[in-house]
Amino acid sequence: MGIDNWINLIAAILVGGGTLFLGIMAWRTISQTRNLQRTQYRNKLIDEIADWAIEVSKCISRPSDFPIFKEATKDVRDMKLYMSLAATNLVFDLVAVQNRGTYIKSIAIVFNKDLQEAIDSLMKDLKASEEIMDNQSDLFMEVPNSMDEFHVLMRRLSQESKRRKPIGPSINKVIQELAKIKSRDIR
Repeated sequence: MGIDNWINLIAAILVGGGTLFLGIMAWRTISQTRNLQRTQYRNKLIDEIADWAIEVSKCISRPSDFPIFKEATKDVRDMKLYMSLAATNLVFDLVAVQNRGTYIKSIAIVFNKDLQEAIDSLMKDLKASEEIMDNQSDLFMEVPNSMDEFHVLMRRLSQESKRRKPIGPSINKVIQELAKIKSRDIR
């Protein structure tokens, strides 16, 4: 075997080794990109669920007796109309949040059972609140003729509100589960 053959053999080994090295590096880069995309996708889903929980919180924390408006007018019919529209709008907002919640439940399947259960619990609480708010808006179908009758109506409305189960703990549970998932991903 001559020197030319040795040079050709060494060159072939170097070219083969370089090609193998490039292949391994390409595979590693693709693998890292897929992992990064998977992490970004999970974070996007977590952010969507958190945004929904915040939206629920904002929707539920709206005042139901609108004291500012009560101070602003003495006309019973104006107050009744305003309160009726506000209660109806709140019911529509609750329904919209529930509809988005159906989508949120479907994307939560990617995560653990605890998060899915927290979302289910929040959805049940939302449904119960929506039914109570719907009953409250029905109270406004009675037309009060005086401020005294309006105040009686407001007391009935307040009693209906007290029946509503607080949703805050359910929202907190969803946020806690999201935080657990996020902190697990960081480690």
